[in-house]
Amino acid sequence: MGDLMKIKLAFVFSFLLIFILASCTKPVEFKGTFSTEPEKPKSGEKVLVKYDPANTVLKDAEKIKMFVYQYDVDIESSSEFEMQKLENGWTAEFIVLPETKGTIIIFAEDETQDNNDEKGYFIKIYDESGKELAGIYGGLGVALYDWGRAVGVSRNIDESLINFEKEFSQNTDSKIKYFDFYFPALIAQNDSSSKIIIEKELSILENKNEKSEEDLNALAKWYNQIGGETKSAEYEKIVLEKFPNGKYAEDKLVNDFENEKNIVKKKELLKKFEYIFPNSKQKQDLYDGIVLHYRNEKNFKEAKAFIHANYGKIFPFYYYSIASRWLGDGGKFEDVESLLKEGIKFSEEQIANPTLVKSPSTTHEGFIDELKYYAALNQFAFGELLYNKGEKENALQLLEKGVDNSFDYYPQQPYNELYAKVLIETGNYDKAVKTLEKFLSSGNGSSEQMVMLKEAYVKLKGNDAGFKEYVSKFEEAAKQVLIDKLKKEIYQEPAVDFSLKDMDGKTVSLSDYKGKTVVLDFWATWCGPCLKSFPGVKKAVEKYKDNESVKFLFVNTWERVDNKLQNAKDFISKNNYPFHVLMDTENKVVADYKVDGIPTKFLIDKNGNIRFKSVGFSGNTDQIVTEISEMIKMIN
Repeated sequence: MGDLMKIKLAFVFSFLLIFILASCTKPVEFKGTFSTEPEKPKSGEKVLVKYDPANTVLKDAEKIKMFVYQYDVDIESSSEFEMQKLENGWTAEFIVLPETKGTIIIFAEDETQDNNDEKGYFIKIYDESGKELAGIYGGLGVALYDWGRAVGVSRNIDESLINFEKEFSQNTDSKIKYFDFYFPALIAQNDSSSKIIIEKELSILENKNEKSEEDLNALAKWYNQIGGETKSAEYEKIVLEKFPNGKYAEDKLVNDFENEKNIVKKKELLKKFEYIFPNSKQKQDLYDGIVLHYRNEKNFKEAKAFIHANYGKIFPFYYYSIASRWLGDGGKFEDVESLLKEGIKFSEEQIANPTLVKSPSTTHEGFIDELKYYAALNQFAFGELLYNKGEKENALQLLEKGVDNSFDYYPQQPYNELYAKVLIETGNYDKAVKTLEKFLSSGNGSSEQMVMLKEAYVKLKGNDAGFKEYVSKFEEAAKQVLIDKLKKEIYQEPAVDFSLKDMDGKTVSLSDYKGKTVVLDFWATWCGPCLKSFPGVKKAVEKYKDNESVKFLFVNTWERVDNKLQNAKDFISKNNYPFHVLMDTENKVVADYKVDGIPTKFLIDKNGNIRFKSVGFSGNTDQIVTEISEMIKMIN
């Protein structure tokens, strides 16, 4: 047989094999929005997740990631997977870990999440006989009270307690494993029976003839929490004597460290902790705590010395934090140069091979993005220093790296603008134009960037002919990005009515503004992102000051001072903000609105329905005004 014939036969055989395999492959069947194969997954099994986003915010998604959060008592693992697009939906696979009792799934495209109305998509894990594993509902109770908030699942105390009770009814002996989450959920419920329930559970532990380490830990900790200090002290003495290197001893040492104000004693506690608990994941927090203490005392030299002496043990954010605070307090280039250089070096090492402890709710990929962001902060700060020294070319290299490391994660408007400015000043007009086009069309632009784009455009073209038409496409692109984002985020839920006193003592109710669009902004005077957002929010308030159909209400909450009213008055007066402030002194309204972090804004329509929820501050003052304006347009 000739070589040509062999090649032809081989080709035909390969084609037939592919055809046969393709014909025999069972098509994936999608059942509703979310389903799995097998329907009852077991420990160690590979699970095929099938997702049909037709009726979700991801219906038009071009790419979807699946985020998998596996739990035992607490969260054990976080991972993310690119999903495969099929004709009728999307699929991805993950393997159930040996310790997993249940799993919560979230789907996302970039910033747009489908979290199943903030409940997550829930997968139970089964044993070999097809029976639900013990721990499914207890772990879900923990998620709904505690860690779920970090992944897009809202805190729901009532549902959390329902799941705890279901777990306890099926697995009585497992109760104690969940006390550190069950008891706080009871207390947060603010029910008069909560203390009685906790006392009853502790009494059962007390009456045991043989008490385990876990029993003694719970008795020592929780009697102290409910006012039983004498009993708590008795059990603390016992547990520390019996288990000097146990969990209670570890947590007590951490607590002693946090409460210690003297830095010498604080460092002694760190040394003791490291000796007794060398492998503890909490050790990193203690090292960072020393740096924070020095920073808050403005003892920047000692902070720098401590960081240098403990390379590899301090989170890279604190290199930047110390340097920026020091510079703001009159520090010089030579004071922070080595700090920022080391911060950049350590960040880059961690990006390549992370050894620091990450949050259990953060995926590996998410942690790398976080580390890149911290690298960017150090690069930006050092780049700015070099620019101020006149070393523009060296500054440019660092600023470019900073933009690359942060733009897709958390764009930094001031540093982005500095980068564009240095590009122009060093004659890189073409690159400046392309960079500013990217900033503006992404929705992260600003009026200052528009001015710089015109400058670079004129330098390239020789005049500004055609600039207005040219730039309009980027303005439209940015606006469309925002509109597309808001279309995915809009929803409808009745707003909880409330009555609070304003700073003049007048009672104000949400229902007073029925028929108007209300922007409800939760904030506190200690909240950095809140304060940074206020110049932009002020512009929005001033834009709508003559529009009687729009009302802004600023709910001051979660304050940590004794005289909350005077504290708020002083802040508003000092900054001359035209804000109508309401005092949530009991933190009731913030709880009713299930706010997990501030600043949080709610846009409430004329019918009293929440239509948008916006959390945090992007760092872009101009964007706040644009975003609020577009939200108001969309719900009117």
